[in-house]
Amino acid sequence: MNAHELAELVEPTIVDAGFELVECNVSVRPRSQIFRIYIDSEDGVPVDACARVSRKISETLDQNPLLEGSYSIEVSSPGMNRKIWSAPHFRRFRGEKAKIDLREPEDGIKVWIGEIVEVGDEDVELLLENGAKRRIRLDEIEEARLRMDPWKRKRQDGQ
Repeated sequence: MNAHELAELVEPTIVDAGFELVECNVSVRPRSQIFRIYIDSEDGVPVDACARVSRKISETLDQNPLLEGSYSIEVSSPGMNRKIWSAPHFRRFRGEKAKIDLREPEDGIKVWIGEIVEVGDEDVELLLENGAKRRIRLDEIEEARLRMDPWKRKRQDGQ
């Protein structure tokens, strides 16, 4: 089973549990597979929720006749430096810093880091540290990750 097949199989279970599927990874070992599944929600992911979702995913996988051999499941939150890839993800984290790796260099630069300030349906605008703004098309992004400041998050939440 590859990551795409795993995502299609487990996403309904994750959504039913009140979370969103962020990412799936599959590591193949000689005698087993490891499924790493990252979930999230607007309110975060409590540790006990990871265990609960893991059990539900296991039930789903056990019912799949195409899954052969043994496997283990690791469910966790994506963490502060999570991947982001869609316009809704960028919108959700507007005001946070992101690191964007492009498929091809733009103006000789392949990596851009800045605050997410504006998000369209097909692009994102970053405020760079030098004060300049840079608009990047979503289809030009190889990988994007948040670079959140945990202290900033706590101050915004009033903690």
